[in-house]
Amino acid sequence: GINAEYGGRFEKTMASLGVRLWYFVSLPIVLWDLTFVLLRPRTFEGGDLFWLFTPYSIYIKNDARYGDLSDVFVWVQSAANLIEVLMAALALLLTRESLQSLIIFAVSGFTFWKTVIYFMMEICSGFQFTKQADTTSFWLLFVIPNMCWLIFPLYVMWSTGSSLLSRPKKYKLN
Repeated sequence: GINAEYGGRFEKTMASLGVRLWYFVSLPIVLWDLTFVLLRPRTFEGGDLFWLFTPYSIYIKNDARYGDLSDVFVWVQSAANLIEVLMAALALLLTRESLQSLIIFAVSGFTFWKTVIYFMMEICSGFQFTKQADTTSFWLLFVIPNMCWLIFPLYVMWSTGSSLLSRPKKYKLN
């Protein structure tokens, strides 16, 4: 097959392409999201920055946590998003593959577990912030989009983790 013919390079290239594509798509979204939360209430309807965040007027109706200025969890989650964006951007700029893979693996782990915690907070609160959403909106605007931040980070962790474990001598950090 093509993978054997090229000594595993095809598989590695495709995995690397998938990782880069995920970050190319997700980093701007996460940056936009964290900006919305950290600059509230200026990003709310009527605020001077609302024109940049008009889709959030729909999202807030389904996930009221984003509209609750007294909820510190969404603020902390967004501050963590900022750290993740900075780490991922740094990793993507690095040329040393071992360090790049290690940072991307860590960032993906952070993203995955932060999303698990976000879902668990909602479940354990009795769906406090999403109970007002109708079933279709709950699934289409809350569950399915947020599942991306579970599925793709798992893929990235598998991809970079496999790479790190398959060649331990190559990935020495010293």
